[in-house]
Amino acid sequence: MAGLDAVYLDSIKRFEGFTPTAKWDYAQYTNGFGTKAKFPGENISRHEAETRFQSEISKARQIVDRVAPQWDEGTKAALTSLTFNAGTKWINAGLGDAVRGGDIEKVREIFVLYNRAGGKVLAGLAARREAEVSWIGHGPPPTDAPSASAVAANPSPAAASITSAARPAEPVRERSHDLAVSSLRYAIPARGIGELATGPIDTLGVSMSAESWAIFTDLLAASSTPEREREDRERSESSAT
Repeated sequence: MAGLDAVYLDSIKRFEGFTPTAKWDYAQYTNGFGTKAKFPGENISRHEAETRFQSEISKARQIVDRVAPQWDEGTKAALTSLTFNAGTKWINAGLGDAVRGGDIEKVREIFVLYNRAGGKVLAGLAARREAEVSWIGHGPPPTDAPSASAVAANPSPAAASITSAARPAEPVRERSHDLAVSSLRYAIPARGIGELATGPIDTLGVSMSAESWAIFTDLLAASSTPEREREDRERSESSAT
């Protein structure tokens, strides 16, 4: 079984954020990088969190390899992230049928619908699914792709939307940057950059470490242009009427 590329692993860890102390997360107590805690209030080190994350993500990848052995690495990474985050119910639902049937457009269509927790759509979870769906239909990321910290320090220009599975894969850092920015901006159009930067860590409906929050707000600020700010204002005014 091939393991996930470090670029995908880093992305999943950023989605989850690092939380040393266990807290209730809709279905169970979690800590570290989104892994199940042994008991409420359990505190773990970053090293222990990494160990648990690697163990759980490996189990999720093994499940995906059994269900979708013929799929490309990007799709397997997206399904592994979904399995780690939301469990295995997708396998016996419409998404599993689409995966087994090799229907990439149906897979993309259904995949983004896994954006609910506690019976409601969460903006942060929707943003995560939009970022993950960009991996579907693509092979492994380029070997010279930068680390997560490098992407945050040097955000690249927005990439064009992917509309065809046959289109050559773009560098993962460009797709991730573009979707992280666009998903966050469009999920919460009524908030400006300044308000986001000072908002609570769980503004997006997911647990984020301070480091993860800084990455997202940096990406938002880097993407800010007069044209986009105008679009945000128009979208906000339209949704309010």
